[in-house]
Amino acid sequence: MDRGYFFTENIAAEMIFGVANHDVEAVDTAAGDIDLGDVWLPPPHTLTLQYHFMPTAQFRPYVDAGINYTIFFGEDKGDADEIQYDDGFGYALQAGFDWGLDEKWGINVDVKKIWLETDVEVDNAVETEVALDPWFIGVGVAYKF
Repeated sequence: MDRGYFFTENIAAEMIFGVANHDVEAVDTAAGDIDLGDVWLPPPHTLTLQYHFMPTAQFRPYVDAGINYTIFFGEDKGDADEIQYDDGFGYALQAGFDWGLDEKWGINVDVKKIWLETDVEVDNAVETEVALDPWFIGVGVAYKF
């Protein structure tokens, strides 16, 4: 789910809500490749600035860019006995469109990409950096207040 606020007809800010599960593997560490299981991460700490090309048309495409702060939780440790993810910042890009059904209601479709690297400590011995870089695809209902 996304929540947006328009500053002008063309420019808006958006906050992204939701959670996703990601498989993680540390590659080429001193201990070799390590299956780190999976981890949950929320993108609600993703704030983007959007540009809407045709804000009054029925088909309203937009692009946006922003920053992300990820907090990891619900780790499944995989091959490790202990695992600790460092929360951290990343970058986000998004492209999408709204299809207006009437003055208030519409359909929204978008694709988001977040570039996220984090440091992981495995079994209190191995420290490595992993890149998650998730994609998010959204389809939803849009309503203008």
